[in-house]
Amino acid sequence: MTAHSAFRAPIQQIAQLYDMQHDPAYADVLTRPGPNGPVGTSFVAPTSYDDLVGRREAFRVWSEATLGLMGRSPDFLNTTVMAFAEEPGVFAQLGQRYADNVARYYEYVRDNDLFLTHALITPQTDRSRSSAEQADAFLHMGVVEETADGLVVRGARMLATLAPMADELIIYSLPGLRPGDERHAAVFAIPIETPGLRLISREPFDDGTRNRFDHPLSAHFEEADSLVVFDDVLVPWDRVFLHGSVELANKLYVETNLRQHTAHQTGVRGLVKMQFITGVAMKLAQTVKIDSFLHVQQKLGELVAATETCRALVRAAEIDHETSSSGNSLRCGFLPLQTLRMHLSASYPKAAEVLQTLGAGGLLMMPSGAVRALLRRRPGPALRHELPGLRQDRRLPPRRPRTGPGRRPARSRRGIPRPRAPGRRMTGVAPPRPVVEKASAAAVPDVTLLRRALGQFATGVTVITTVSPDGEPAGCTVSAFCALSLDPPLVLVCIDKARAMHQLLTTAPGYVVNVLRADQQDLALRFARPGGDRFSGLSLHHGRHDIPHLRAAIAHLECDRHAVLDGGDHSIILGRVQGLAVHDGEPLLYTRGTFLNLPKAQWDRALADAPPEWLLTAPW
Repeated sequence: MTAHSAFRAPIQQIAQLYDMQHDPAYADVLTRPGPNGPVGTSFVAPTSYDDLVGRREAFRVWSEATLGLMGRSPDFLNTTVMAFAEEPGVFAQLGQRYADNVARYYEYVRDNDLFLTHALITPQTDRSRSSAEQADAFLHMGVVEETADGLVVRGARMLATLAPMADELIIYSLPGLRPGDERHAAVFAIPIETPGLRLISREPFDDGTRNRFDHPLSAHFEEADSLVVFDDVLVPWDRVFLHGSVELANKLYVETNLRQHTAHQTGVRGLVKMQFITGVAMKLAQTVKIDSFLHVQQKLGELVAATETCRALVRAAEIDHETSSSGNSLRCGFLPLQTLRMHLSASYPKAAEVLQTLGAGGLLMMPSGAVRALLRRRPGPALRHELPGLRQDRRLPPRRPRTGPGRRPARSRRGIPRPRAPGRRMTGVAPPRPVVEKASAAAVPDVTLLRRALGQFATGVTVITTVSPDGEPAGCTVSAFCALSLDPPLVLVCIDKARAMHQLLTTAPGYVVNVLRADQQDLALRFARPGGDRFSGLSLHHGRHDIPHLRAAIAHLECDRHAVLDGGDHSIILGRVQGLAVHDGEPLLYTRGTFLNLPKAQWDRALADAPPEWLLTAPW
């Protein structure tokens, strides 16, 4: 499954969410102490207002990691089994064994941090009839028979989101079962690989072959919604939570507080989704310079207001919290969450419509990744002039000015060149015009312009490694590294104060600079992305202060922390080199937002042509 082209990307997205729970930067938000070690925050029932806020923050962190576009991230059904376990009395109405089954299953899923999918809806056949009245008695999933080992189930359910990637499938029903549907009233959970269980996934938006530049969202957040078919599947008794009671199946949402707990998660995700699409709309308007138009400002203002309404309703639901029926926990207020549900169903489509309106024909005429790559290699003047967005790309030469020296001679109506003023040059090539205007000496440089200017300078790429106070390895990709002094041997690393590694590097006794080889782009990206076990599967050597070295790097510099200096939004960390190693290979370069590989022959030629004094002063 992990190698299937259509499922590889979403599996990676889900894996990154789980990895974030082990990242020191997020662990305090995403996990809570459990009876057998840390457990996911979404598994823990809230008992105070602060707990509700903490759950909101955990939902937010995972939602932001997926831009709010992964509709059934693991925390959704973690919340479901937590809600079931918090109200054992609901299931005990059919017998204590069902309440015990729920409690055991909750602990099993919580302690093993399993990923669940669910299927609530019956196939859309004749919707005027109940499940029991369909032409085929088991077209909709139902219990065929009860045996000594459990229930035998047959029929179909939908819409199991991310089912091919899940560990377990949990089944329950939306309210709406009718008298006579008793055999269809069942709540249970089974492993996704249970014999007789089949998954029929819809056609994917991305089958693994789409260009990620052209389709950045569908290429990352395909959710593989599936039809679930039960072919006489045996559900063991210890996995059965309810069966045979239409009344109790219909009351499940209300009496377990399920609707409020899951609505809290979906509400926070909806807020993040609104923030994302609003941000895209604002950036689009700024890019094509329409953000100063009053009617555009009105539309953007409406999106901001709709987004802030989502935020207000989430917080109102937390403030208006209620005590659960069992008295063991709290739940968010019902009315703000229902209002938020209705608000999102109207505001998000409106936001998409605004985005389409602002983008207009430009959305259809956006150059593909293949076109951009072609123009970067061989920029043709016609396309470059017609696509100003590409002309702003720092990799492309600027468009020739329409006026000034070098323009085509002006002609009269008869085609005869008009005379020019004396002393005015008739021929020649216009000097390149800057892509952006130069800032005055007294002005504060524009941040975007500053980034673009600095991007013109190629650097090497390093991975800086250290250890946390509890001995866990940590690392991040850094290009802001350089030599400072040969005697004493000093180097410096600049680290963004907002990065998770900042606290570690400014307090750790030392660090190791691992200089990457030209073919180690994947390693650079691995240590640049947030979350995940970055050291998994890597060959390491532990040296001074037990700090890991990446064996595959072409150079290692073991440094003791010498000093930490303030550098605005960065800290400058000076290191005194205590040990080093150099290996064969060409370095990885980074410039203009991308990696640059130079052939070995070009490296050899550059070194051969370098003056002796350059070789003598080159850093180690």
